[in-house]
Amino acid sequence: MIASIGKPMLPTKIVSVLIPSNGEVGNISLLSCEVNMMKLGRKILPGQYPVVDEAYGSTFAEPDSTVYESEKEYPGALFENAGIQWLQGYKIQNIKIFPVQYSPKNGEIAYYRTMSFALSIDSAGSSPLRNTFSSSKALVSKIVVNPDKIDAWVAPSAMASMNPTIDYVIITDATFQSDFQALANWKANKGLTARVYNTTWIYNNYEGVDNQEKIRNFIFSMYSNYGTQYVLLGGDYNIVPPRYIYMEDCLNDPRENGGWLYRETKPTDYYYACLDGNWDTNKNGRYLEQLDLDWDNYAEYCVEPIPDFCPEVYVGRLPAANETEAQFMVNRTISYESSPPLGDWRNNALLLGAIANYQNEDGWGDPKTDGAVEQEWVKAACLDPNGINTTTMYEKAGLDQSNITCTYWLNQTNVQSSWSAGCWIVSSSGHGNAHAQYRKIWSSDDGNGIPEYFEMTWTPFIDMSTMTLTNDRKLPQVYLDACLCGKFDDTASDCVAEWLLKSATGGAVAVTAASRISYYGVGWPNVEHGYDQELLRLYWQEFFNPTNGHKPGKALY
Repeated sequence: MIASIGKPMLPTKIVSVLIPSNGEVGNISLLSCEVNMMKLGRKILPGQYPVVDEAYGSTFAEPDSTVYESEKEYPGALFENAGIQWLQGYKIQNIKIFPVQYSPKNGEIAYYRTMSFALSIDSAGSSPLRNTFSSSKALVSKIVVNPDKIDAWVAPSAMASMNPTIDYVIITDATFQSDFQALANWKANKGLTARVYNTTWIYNNYEGVDNQEKIRNFIFSMYSNYGTQYVLLGGDYNIVPPRYIYMEDCLNDPRENGGWLYRETKPTDYYYACLDGNWDTNKNGRYLEQLDLDWDNYAEYCVEPIPDFCPEVYVGRLPAANETEAQFMVNRTISYESSPPLGDWRNNALLLGAIANYQNEDGWGDPKTDGAVEQEWVKAACLDPNGINTTTMYEKAGLDQSNITCTYWLNQTNVQSSWSAGCWIVSSSGHGNAHAQYRKIWSSDDGNGIPEYFEMTWTPFIDMSTMTLTNDRKLPQVYLDACLCGKFDDTASDCVAEWLLKSATGGAVAVTAASRISYYGVGWPNVEHGYDQELLRLYWQEFFNPTNGHKPGKALY
């Protein structure tokens, strides 16, 4: 969706076309199209600022007069070249289509029902060498519009025929190497070739401007020469460092600090999964640099877009801070995979949805945003079709409760009880910080009928300081849609995600959560609107995609 601030919100679509591995696209042309005209009864709303969890309240972005008072169609272009990406051994040309053209002054839209394109492709010489995996063909086939070319246009393998395959690589500190060797041995028992490498050896044997680039170059070498598909980072942020990107947003919020660095820096392990392209093209040490030029706390100017968003390898992290934690998480992982407890808990899901903001909160005029809406999408689209038994908990306290029915009221007592009974899936949306996930309850009114910040009560429903989970080895896959619950580089203590992975009496086997403040779409008006809700939706959609085998790494990347 186009959602530029102040400009009409209109749908877009990315069309991905497989091209020869040695091909270069010279021109993209529109051959034919089918278009319908439609008169509208009201104006299309302008794009609004995303909202930061726990800091609700934003100025309404007025319609941009240069667009809304013009007789020209917006956005004008019917398509644009969205660039080349490599997905393992396949080269993909992306085309961004704008199927709806809006004439605000005339009050009408042109809706393009069909479009046919032609691509002129020239040979760029010999093909680069790239590796593919057994799952690559199925993955690419569901993305591109011409899967019939999947066998003909794959790049030749980069692996030398005499090299052994190393499927699974673990990177850790020399102190933890023997602890993670037990996990490598277990993976070998499952049929994967696995090796453990320590960071000292990597830093001494690979080039790079810093340790993160040395690790990335090592991973690229393993992918290219040994066909590595999975990488596990064995240690906390100060043991195996993440890449910190530079983004000037939320600079007034001290919670953005992490890893002893500045608020502009955000940690990500995506750097180790997407191995194509340079993340610091201007070489100023600010990776994927995004600037706030008008000082409104939103980084609206992207200096360095991510060069390639497709992963070569799948990356996860066990954030052990010491040997005891490393041994615990390794043993827990092996136990979960080798001998999970019997019972129907693996057919149960727990959906938690708090209210992010209320209708007309603080007089802004915005619609209500209820986390129950996104959780109900997960239930209808992913859980019900797979026969998963679902327990739902939504906001049923305060002056403006969720209008969606649920199994139990959302509160910490009910969450702790259901989680401790055992379930396979936990999907949770609400406000958050590094140590808890919260409900926001409109608990009183001063008589004006407007929900205001001083009338709100903040109550945790997942709290690592007061909550005891006793699900033992009945460990769920967890997605936390909230700010900061995945802040694994918090210098003061573990975050919620780490606590769940390290809890001796229960917790989770895998957690996906935001490492910094996150943004949600007010009202979440529809699927594909973006922001937090869309990330949660896409994660569970891919998790339950049959080709991904319920693997969180493939759902995330």
